[in-house]
Amino acid sequence: MHLALYRGLYPSSSIPSSRATTTTTTTTREIKVKTMASSSAPSNDLHNVKMGASAAERNAPHIAGKVVPRLLEIQREEKSVTTTAINDDDDDQQAQQHEQQQEQQHYAFEIGSGQGVHASVIAPQLPDIDFVLSDISEEYFENIKENVKAIDNVLLPPVTFDARDDIVDALIVDNLNAVVGACLLVLVVNICHISPIETTKGIFATSEKVLAKRGILYIYGPFNVDGKYTSEGNERFDKSMKEKDERFGIRDISELEAIGETHGLKLNEIHEMPANNFLLGWIREQP
Repeated sequence: MHLALYRGLYPSSSIPSSRATTTTTTTTREIKVKTMASSSAPSNDLHNVKMGASAAERNAPHIAGKVVPRLLEIQREEKSVTTTAINDDDDDQQAQQHEQQQEQQHYAFEIGSGQGVHASVIAPQLPDIDFVLSDISEEYFENIKENVKAIDNVLLPPVTFDARDDIVDALIVDNLNAVVGACLLVLVVNICHISPIETTKGIFATSEKVLAKRGILYIYGPFNVDGKYTSEGNERFDKSMKEKDERFGIRDISELEAIGETHGLKLNEIHEMPANNFLLGWIREQP
């Protein structure tokens, strides 16, 4: 069966599971399994994003085009809800608590920042959110600093972090405890297919800990749909990665969806992107 593609940006919309029957609405259309060739090349690096700056520069504007409007909408929702609560409070103490919530700093956390190219494009468009970047290796930290040095809301230095480890421990080392539970955005670009499945599981475990109530986890990269490749190029890419490391490979959207559910995260957005990629968005399950 085909997977319904959500074309909007609003979390209140209903998005069919990749295992559910497809419905046709004005905000959905089917993702056909394509036979378009892909020129993607595999990475030799372990569980980490080692993208060339040129590749990141190509996909960053497309990612920003989806992420930025959604985050601005979340910020408006946050402000509206808190303002309403303040106006409705008869108790001075409760009103004060809501005012403090309104003033709370929010963060964005990127896992596998590479050279910081994505943050250099997205962060300036979200000036009220402080961006915390991370990578498993310090190899590109100087590149990150150079790429974001003129952006006031990117906190430096980056955090050394392996997604298979505990994010709280990593943030404590850098005195960034405030990030826990305060992220409106967790961003992950081109990691899941060039890393062991434990890294993907760690991404969701991390997001469960750092996301704010209305926060969203965005994961970008190539994915299979209902066990099928979306292009011949992706199939070749997948085989070449597995030849280098059998733990690597293109994941199925349904696999990530299932992992997310174990961490209280619901797949809420599926965007088809250029070059046979997807941008997938998860939000917290509401009680």
